[in-house]
Amino acid sequence: MAVLGPDEIVGLSQQVQTLQTALHGTELQNQQLRTRVAEMESHVGMLMSYMLWMEEHLSVLEKRLPGPPLGPHPIRIYVDSCVINLESRLDYDGDDEEPDEEPKEEPEQQTSVCSTP
Repeated sequence: MAVLGPDEIVGLSQQVQTLQTALHGTELQNQQLRTRVAEMESHVGMLMSYMLWMEEHLSVLEKRLPGPPLGPHPIRIYVDSCVINLESRLDYDGDDEEPDEEPKEEPEQQTSVCSTP
């Protein structure tokens, strides 16, 4: 092994320090992203519970309507599409394996988990 001079040692020390700083920043960002994912998963769970509750109450209201149903109500179609969309998102467990189904192409920035009726 070659003997390093003082300038080379200083240069390598600076590189090590730079890499350690970058690693620390990456670890911090990773932790922040993990926290955000946990928050989003919690929100998905709450939304799913609320949507299932809405679907149950919609069924009760539909049963109160006089006469035979004229077809699926637009709200029911919307709620059903939201539930299906959330369920498909929950099926993907987030590891590096493939999701249960082929993912559908989605716009880069999606503001709602539901498709419009």
